[in-house]
Amino acid sequence: MAREWFSSGFFDADMSKLLFDAEKLREARREVGQLIRLARLKKGARVLDAACGQGRHSLEFARRGFQATGVDITEAYVREASRLARRLKNAAFEKGELRDLYRFQGGFDLVINLFTSFGYYQRAADNQESLRQMALALKPGGLLAMEILPRETLDLDFSEKSWDRTSKGFLLQERRWVEGGRKLRNDILWIGKGREREAMSEIFVYSKDELAAMFRRAGLKAVKCYRNYEGRPFQAGQRLVITGVK
Repeated sequence: MAREWFSSGFFDADMSKLLFDAEKLREARREVGQLIRLARLKKGARVLDAACGQGRHSLEFARRGFQATGVDITEAYVREASRLARRLKNAAFEKGELRDLYRFQGGFDLVINLFTSFGYYQRAADNQESLRQMALALKPGGLLAMEILPRETLDLDFSEKSWDRTSKGFLLQERRWVEGGRKLRNDILWIGKGREREAMSEIFVYSKDELAAMFRRAGLKAVKCYRNYEGRPFQAGQRLVITGVK
C-alpha cells in the first residue's frame, strides 16, 4: 500500500515555518481561551490535541492549568513540542496517528482537532475511523471540537492558483478537485533563500452536513456547527467549528 502523503515528508522544517509563525501562536492563545468557555472546562480537566503539530494549542492549555496531551504523526513536530514543554509537568507529547488512539479511550474531557487536520487519509472509511477514535477518547459528557475549512466556504472562494509572499519567501499553490470532486489536491512550490521546495497534499473536503453525519456515526450527540470558537452560528464563507458530545 502506498504511503499516505502526510507521512512522506510533507510536514518538515520548511513547512513548519509556514504553518507555525508568530501570528499563529498569537491566535492559539485567543482560541484556547474561547475553547475553554465553549467546552465549559474546569481547572484540571484533561485535553487531547489530536494532530497537534508543534503543540501551540496543547501548550497553551497546559499553561492555563489543564492536563494536556498532544499526538502527531510527524516526529520532528513532537520533538519540538516536547522541548517547549520541558518546564511544564502537565503537558506530554507523543507520536501517533488518528486511527490509533485506543490507548486514550475514555480519558479526556475535551478532544480537539484543529487547523483543518482531518480528511487526510486516502480512504473515506479511514477518516470516519479516525473520528470514531477521537470520540472514544472522550469521557462520558466530554466534548469533541473540530475546526476545519468546509466545502461551503471553498465553493465560495475557490481559486486554482495563488501566489503569496510570506515572511520566509514566496508560496505558489495550484489546486484542483480529484476523485469526482471529493478531494482537493494542492501542489505547492515554496521559494526562499535561494532554494525551492515542492510538496503535495490531497484532502477529503466535507460539507457541514456531511461532517455532522460523520460525528453522529462516531457516537457523538448534540452536534453543533459554529463559525468560530465563540459559538456564533456557521455561515458559508467562514471556517467551521463543529462540536459533539460523548
